[in-house]
Amino acid sequence: MIRAVARTRPSTGKLCRSFSAPAQPEDDTALMQQIKEEMVARRHNVLPPHATDDQNPSFVEPMLHPEECALVSGVGEWTKGRKVILYKPTRNQMQSTRAFTHHWEIRFGTRANWQNPLMGWNAGNDPVADLVAKFNKKEDAISFAHRQGWTVEVFDPKEEEDFDGKIAYSHNFLPLDVENHLKKYGKKSSVLFKHPTGGHSHWVKTLKYHGDGEVAQHGGEAKQ
Repeated sequence: MIRAVARTRPSTGKLCRSFSAPAQPEDDTALMQQIKEEMVARRHNVLPPHATDDQNPSFVEPMLHPEECALVSGVGEWTKGRKVILYKPTRNQMQSTRAFTHHWEIRFGTRANWQNPLMGWNAGNDPVADLVAKFNKKEDAISFAHRQGWTVEVFDPKEEEDFDGKIAYSHNFLPLDVENHLKKYGKKSSVLFKHPTGGHSHWVKTLKYHGDGEVAQHGGEAKQ
């Protein structure tokens, strides 16, 4: 038995104004704010236009038996009851922005693999091992997983610490404690940079193939 749920398209009140009359400052402010919010939402959207709520509105009422969708969706029994993880992708550790960290992703856990006896390659029989499903909202991802009969383990993102003004690129080469010592004591901090071999050349002359002498260098030594 399949239960049918009625869909209703939500009413979206678009802000419109007539250009025949002089525009009011508050109207322009509201219009520009709405355009800005729509542009930001469109930039962070990972779904195609036909899969968004504007074209395909969500269910108004929650489904009583969401797992029944898996029976008619074409998904076989081999994925029913599988465990998936839901998380937000983290920012790349390189010098990149947070543009690709606003959505949620669903991934399946990795099952046991084996080594191919002929070539030594790793092999497996799990067709959804590399499957990645992206969603704009956490609730949509959980609802989709429940309709497929999957068990969801949610990993909420940790709150990022604000390092603005606390760290600098120079800390990769100069420790923070040394930098603070320089700011506090100035030239008196030169003792931190003293080294027994400081100021000496670290160039090492290479030996000849048989080890019976040094390789002649360019310049005056090459003529000797």
